[in-house]
Amino acid sequence: HASSSPYSKRSGGRGEIDTDPYSPAIVHELLQGTNEWINIQDIVKLTFKAMFDVVKAQGEAIRELERQIPTKASKSELNSGLSLKANISDVSRTVAEVATNIESRATLEDVHSLLEEKVSRADLQYVLSNKVS
Repeated sequence: HASSSPYSKRSGGRGEIDTDPYSPAIVHELLQGTNEWINIQDIVKLTFKAMFDVVKAQGEAIRELERQIPTKASKSELNSGLSLKANISDVSRTVAEVATNIESRATLEDVHSLLEEKVSRADLQYVLSNKVS
């Protein structure tokens, strides 16, 4: 047959066929039983077809992954982003400070009690107006 390059053209019954290993024409020729594939058992042909389908699907998956790589964060970008996040000890310390502040504040009952002990403006004005000068 033609040249030794795996991507060369070779002559077949239907004219020139691309011998690119990813070419569906080779698999089609294999399944049709033409040319040198005519004396190959069906199980071998079907095995080659199954392998071709797997390799083709894996190639497409690899191309898709390669296409997505530029949109993904690098390890250094990920680490720098994570370094900006609060860690558990910082969060625990802040929660403890907030809890301490809440506990030290007056309760609603304490506020009501203190308000009851205060003199109202009206009472103060009444006492002052009745005060003897």
